[in-house]
Amino acid sequence: MTKTLRDYFNEYVEIVRSRLEAPDEQQLLDASEIGAQFLSSGIAPEDVGEIHERAVAQLAESNPGLTLTDSIESTVSPLVEVLVSYGNEFRRTTEEKELAVEELRTRSLTDSETGLASRTALVEALRNRLAENEEIVPFSIISIGIDRLTDLNAALGYEFGKTLVMLAGTRIADLIQGDVLVARVGPDNLGFHVIPGVAYQSDLNYGRQIQEAFVEPFEVNGEPVILDATVGISHYPGHGSDADQLLQRAEIAMREAQRTQLDISTFTSGQDQVAVNEIQLLAKLRQALDESSDEGGVLELHYQPKVSLESGNTVGCEALIRWKDEDGNSISPAEFIPAAERTGLHKQVDNWVMNTAAKQAFQWRQIGLNIPIAINLSARSFVDPNLVSTIQSLISRWGIDHSSLELEVTETALMSDPEQAAQVCKQLRELNIDLSIDDFGTGQSSMAYLRDLSVTHVKIDQSFVMQMATDEGNAAIVKAVIEMAGSLGKKLIAEGVEDDQTAEALIVLGCEVAQGWNYAKAMPANEWPTWLEKAPLIVN
Repeated sequence: MTKTLRDYFNEYVEIVRSRLEAPDEQQLLDASEIGAQFLSSGIAPEDVGEIHERAVAQLAESNPGLTLTDSIESTVSPLVEVLVSYGNEFRRTTEEKELAVEELRTRSLTDSETGLASRTALVEALRNRLAENEEIVPFSIISIGIDRLTDLNAALGYEFGKTLVMLAGTRIADLIQGDVLVARVGPDNLGFHVIPGVAYQSDLNYGRQIQEAFVEPFEVNGEPVILDATVGISHYPGHGSDADQLLQRAEIAMREAQRTQLDISTFTSGQDQVAVNEIQLLAKLRQALDESSDEGGVLELHYQPKVSLESGNTVGCEALIRWKDEDGNSISPAEFIPAAERTGLHKQVDNWVMNTAAKQAFQWRQIGLNIPIAINLSARSFVDPNLVSTIQSLISRWGIDHSSLELEVTETALMSDPEQAAQVCKQLRELNIDLSIDDFGTGQSSMAYLRDLSVTHVKIDQSFVMQMATDEGNAAIVKAVIEMAGSLGKKLIAEGVEDDQTAEALIVLGCEVAQGWNYAKAMPANEWPTWLEKAPLIVN
């Protein structure tokens, strides 16, 4: 039962009575506790004395035989002093708490790492905008994702990345004029809201302006850095009437643009479910990685043979990740690998693949098979400064030759950071590890870049190979790639070879190695001994 102010007063009267009859320290303590209850009920310290006088008067009236005149100064006044002192302390502490809360609130409105407005500040500004928007004037939220920021943090340091975010936010603030708050709303993304009344079609103009603003390099410590931006847009009232929801949907649209490799995306009703599905997929992938230890699990590697077109013998294989969920359904790498790369989980996936492949190379070697295993790496993992040391550690751990492992990286991945990629290629070749450019012909690398790059093999993308027998244009592209790579001293591998006709055409053009269903699908390691009876292993 909740006490009333009258209850507290009555208790105080009893404390005063007890104090007069048998004063001791405990009674003073009890009185201070009651004083605290008075003050927490809204009684000011200066009013405590008045309450005390009223209590004494009530005692005198109800107890005519009790003499109070001489006792007030000597016995009751110290009680009042305790209460007043407590009240002053209570007020001081309350004021300090209020100041501390206000200071924390002020700090929460600023991102401590960049000095930009924080996510809290943007949400608060949106709430104020919504509260003032009685006539429901449309406006938009724009979320900007800074691509490759995680990679830059890993390569150049977190302080470097924070400076880039600050410079990007400042540039956008200068670009977008008017009553607009640009905030850092996540580790690698910024956000702001467009002035009410701006037409929906103008949002795309904002998006294009932001894209153009990122064309000019940012300068950090005298070094020019090129960043890419992805833009997501949500609209009020069409996409919600809540500040947090509007910002979240702009971010969902931005992540969808990254997922689909678009520059700009406007939120649609299906995107939130896509985002939920991806979150659930990544949660399952994390669990799968945890469960797929050295002893097995739901993740495994299958190995697809690489075959000499001249002899038909096996010269190596490519490790391809496979994943079956708890129901036994296969989940395509095309589905979970891009999601892992967008969220940073790619590193765990690549580390698992590298360790599993190195272990398999060791196990094959134990039974007399020296099969080079090619490993696909994501763009982020390939430019990771720790990649070379990771490879060295795996070779040492499993006691295998450097030639037991090969690395494959896409042309697009190489071009995402050409300088760092070239440095990594050089370091890996110094370890005698073969390197292949995967999916060659789909990116934008120049012949000069390919000439200077320390790679040993070029893999012609299967989209050209699979149709070369029926499409003259694809056949011409394959021929040109073979001639160019051959002139630069690179060995050729054709992937996607599915019939003898294509294999024969590749032999005529001078291609050396083929990979595809014409020879074998990717298969578990335990099926390889049987396969090698059909196509014996030769190691160049």
